[in-house]
Amino acid sequence: MGIMYAGRMDLLTVFLILNAFIGLSSAGTGLVTTSFDDEIDMTGCGETKGCMGYPKSCLDTSSSDACEYLITFKENGADSGYVDFELSAQYDDDYLYVAVAFSDDDKMGDDDITACYKTSDGNLYIKHSYNNGYHNKGFTGDYGITDTKATHADKVMRCGFSRIVNNTGYEDVDYFDLSEDWVLVLAAGKMGSSKVEKHYEIPRMSSRKVKLTSTDIVDVMHVNNYIMAHGILMTISWLVLVVIAITLSRFYQDIWPDVKVMGLPIWFQAHRFLMSTALLFSVIAFICIFVYWGGWDNNAGSHGIMGVIVLAFGIANPVVALVRPAPDAGSKRVVWKIIHSVVGGVAHNLSFSVIGVGIGLELIRGPIMGFVGFAMCIVTYLICTLVLIIVRCKMMRCKKTSNIGTDGIQISDVDSGEPSRRATGVFIHKVVFVVMVTLLVIFALICILAVMYPW
Repeated sequence: MGIMYAGRMDLLTVFLILNAFIGLSSAGTGLVTTSFDDEIDMTGCGETKGCMGYPKSCLDTSSSDACEYLITFKENGADSGYVDFELSAQYDDDYLYVAVAFSDDDKMGDDDITACYKTSDGNLYIKHSYNNGYHNKGFTGDYGITDTKATHADKVMRCGFSRIVNNTGYEDVDYFDLSEDWVLVLAAGKMGSSKVEKHYEIPRMSSRKVKLTSTDIVDVMHVNNYIMAHGILMTISWLVLVVIAITLSRFYQDIWPDVKVMGLPIWFQAHRFLMSTALLFSVIAFICIFVYWGGWDNNAGSHGIMGVIVLAFGIANPVVALVRPAPDAGSKRVVWKIIHSVVGGVAHNLSFSVIGVGIGLELIRGPIMGFVGFAMCIVTYLICTLVLIIVRCKMMRCKKTSNIGTDGIQISDVDSGEPSRRATGVFIHKVVFVVMVTLLVIFALICILAVMYPW
């Protein structure tokens, strides 16, 4: 009897061990069968549970602002080994996800994720996954996730769940220990076949690491300081300084003929100073973004690749300027001017695309302010250029010339023709210059504000 009993105990032990192993190594379905019908209660934010919402005003129960993103968290009342979470996001998409990631820093990548999502068959799921770098590895199951509920209605995805705090036994599936402090990252996007796709917008990150058993109201972080500096410096460089420098070179070589600075025409000194400053700002901006990412990132995309090209051409053009032939150098001067114009033109025109893509990547939460400011800088430049061309051709007897500087429309003979028309043309040039500089500064400031306060 004793032997038989011991045998049964051994078999029972083996069965329990195998059952536990199978339960740990096999992913649950994550299917949600309980509906989350009620609105997320925010009356306890800051008192009985922690909260983070965007916009922050949506956490005020007296405000009419709806939360585009919201997460609440608190220690489970029945089991202190779990943390209760509630998530929501507003999006008009049939098959979407809303997810919270636990990160060790304020950058995307290598994050523990719990996602609520809807599939094409209409079912709702809550599962765990992990970002290996910037790429999602796919769902690993619903390990340590209980008490799930979710709903997707009226353009809102809303879900709730409890997640185990201690990650002992779950390390192999990239579970983080929730007893530690983490940066919270909220994101929403469209579902792929078996994993989350790239989020619609820049994720909402907490401004600091959060203790998940606290009852803090957590602020959403604005753009990282390095990214902010990068965007501001590039905006000033290419939407203001370079535009003004090119305009001076093309149209203002003869507007102030007697004004010189250190023996050289004022337009030339201003052109050189503005271009040098723009290049300096661009180099600093590149250093900022490289410091932020820790070097070149393989996921830089078109913005990063085009940005490198712009900087390369931006550095090359001053080098070309240093070997400028004398004005009477004949064909050498012509060839030099063509190279100088082409290199500068490529950098200048491509910079518009780089900035536009950059605003779309980093400032998508401020599309009206950011994109309108950016677009109006370009419109201002084009309109002012057109006005100056017309004024020169209609009032100042324009022709192409090969004087010092780049090819530009210049006066054929300032002392002949109709002096009154020329005087009017010079006056219009000065007015256009003031208007252009003023508008460029205003619209660039709008872009800068979009960088500083994207949401």
